[in-house]
This record gives sequence, C-alpha cells and structure tokens, in this order.
Amino acid sequence: MEGNTIFLSDETIEHLAKGLAKDIVEVFHPEVIIGVKDGGSDFASILKKHLQDIGKYGEIKFLEYSIGCGSLDIKGKEVLLVDDTTFTGTTLKRALYHIAHSDPKTFSSAVLVMCNNSCVIPNFYSIERKIEDQILLPWNPVPGRVYTGGIISKLSPEVATKWFIKYKKELNVLTLLRPSCSDTHYPLKTFIIDDPKKGVKGALAFREGDKELIIEVLSTVPPFKDNQEIITTLWSIILNVNNYHGKKTIVHMVHKKEKSKYEELGFNYIDNSNLEDKDFIEMHLNSIPIEKEK
Repeated sequence: MEGNTIFLSDETIEHLAKGLAKDIVEVFHPEVIIGVKDGGSDFASILKKHLQDIGKYGEIKFLEYSIGCGSLDIKGKEVLLVDDTTFTGTTLKRALYHIAHSDPKTFSSAVLVMCNNSCVIPNFYSIERKIEDQILLPWNPVPGRVYTGGIISKLSPEVATKWFIKYKKELNVLTLLRPSCSDTHYPLKTFIIDDPKKGVKGALAFREGDKELIIEVLSTVPPFKDNQEIITTLWSIILNVNNYHGKKTIVHMVHKKEKSKYEELGFNYIDNSNLEDKDFIEMHLNSIPIEKEK
C-alpha cells in the first residue's frame, strides 16, 4: 500500500507542540523532560518551552536519552519522555523501561507523530499516521491518554492470545471464554497497560466490524471501581479508534453482574436472545464520529 509524504514545517511543529503542551499540563506536571537523541531532543526542546509558558511553573530540567546511556538522575522526579516520531515503537519502549528502572516518582511519554504500527502507544501525541507514510521533519529531512507510571503496549493477535491465557485469572477475563474471541474475520486488536515493577494493570481487546466496534475484553487490576485512572486511559483508546474510523456503535457483551458498571459508562442494554452464553448480555453505546483529519 502506498503512503503519503508529509512535511511538517517549523511553524506547524510549533503549533502542534503548543496544543500538545496544553493536553499535558491538564494532567501532568513534569519536573524533568528527557529527549530521545537526536530528533526527540529537538522536539523536546520546543515542547519544554511551551510547557513552561502554559504550565507557569519553574524551570524544567532537560536530559537526553540514547541507547546504551548510563543511569539517569531522575529519582523521585516526575518525568516526561519525548520523541519526535515512533514507528515500530521499540526505541520508545526501551527508553521507557530505562526510565522506569531509574526510580522516578512517575513518568509519561509524548511524541509528535505516532505511527499506527507502533508497539507502544505514547501517553500524549499530536498526530497519528500510517506505517506507509513518509514523515519529513526540519531537523531530520529523511524518511524516517492518560495513565502515568505505566507503559501502554499494542500486542499482535498471536501474542495477545498467549498473554490473556497467562493473565486470565488475574484480570478476571470472562469474555475470553466466548466463541467470538476466536473469530478471525475481524482480527483482535489488543492493548495492555503494565508497570515494569508492579506488573499488569489493565487490558483492552476489540474488533472493528463493518458498522461497529466490538469490545471483547475490558478489564483492570484492581477491579473497575478502584481503578478509574486505568479505565479512563483504556476508554480513551476505544473512543479515539472509534472516532478515527467513523464507527457508529460500540458493542460489548458483558457478564450480567457487570451491567450497572457499563450503564455508568453510558451503555444501553440490548435484548438479544441469540447469545449462546446466557450469563452474558449485549450492551451498546451509540457514538458520534468526529470529522476525520483531511
């Protein structure tokens, strides 16, 4: 599949950085910004300026990360990792694990351009593009939401199946037992949130049908009611994907015991007598797609 060539000018990057900074300061106030060398450091410097202008707090310490670098002086600090682009996500993931083991108070990640093929989903990003797109930036003119303290990863269908079997009991993933989870017509897309030190935190798995987005798994550790921050993050992924692809209805088959939980999220109960497992009920959420970026 042929992609587009996209050039982001200095003016456009300044505009995007300012918008990204506004999103960040609403939920996170970094004391240290770490730029992934080389391009990430360039964008981190721009983002740092806007964070200080908007956040109206003191000087933010600036550090650089490169593969193989030594220990980072960030113990007890609130840290923001910044890169300009993430394609496969391997560099970002490696940097996040390096930061996690340097004992920060908490940490998040932000990128200018996220590729939809990335294995790691940054906490904040300005735009999302396809893997086929060619991104050109002023400092590197060659091809090249909101949980803090954890890493958001996207798993392949093969890895996801093994992962859910491993953590089924811990996550109480009842939905994994349903026949529809083995449906191959619409591949399962899986996102997990984990903390390198504390282990798994939450999981989301869904399929994109012709006219709806079908949630197969939505679970957290601890349970829903005690883990609102994780649920908010997983829920933002659902809504972003749904809006991006213009789906009209979000569908989730849930256990009867969970009905009230999903009603609080805005779902409506649908009487479906065709469900094979009578312990489950069908819940729908009608969403209004946002206009896609042109």
